Amino acid sequence: MVIDFIIVLLVCAGVVFIFWALFGFFVTPIRCPGGRMFTLICLKGDAPELQRTVQGILWLKHGSIAGMDIVIVDEGLSKSALDTAKAICAKESCVFLCPDGKLEALVGEAAGASQTSAPAENPGCF
Repeated sequence: MVIDFIIVLLVCAGVVFIFWALFGFFVTPIRCPGGRMFTLICLKGDAPELQRTVQGILWLKHGSIAGMDIVIVDEGLSKSALDTAKAICAKESCVFLCPDGKLEALVGEAAGASQTSAPAENPGCF
């Protein structure tokens, strides 16, 4: 009786794992060879969700679920939120801080870098 229960439990766990793995496979962003993907986080004010949001995206990136760089767009961050964003950018090489007016230059430069396969500096971004 106990053995049957353990077998049923293991089978259920295996089925759940298979569905979880298939779901992860289907929701993983498509990777484009030679290209770059970005996640834009547009924030203003105190932005209490900044650190948690960046940590969540970094978890996806470091877990090879989503290979993208993160751009924090400053739409009027407070001094404390701006300091937090700069600290995150200093710690993580794939996180960039960009003033609101410089976003177009960043996207244009990144598009040019993906065509030439050379890493580009982010004009006007910290």
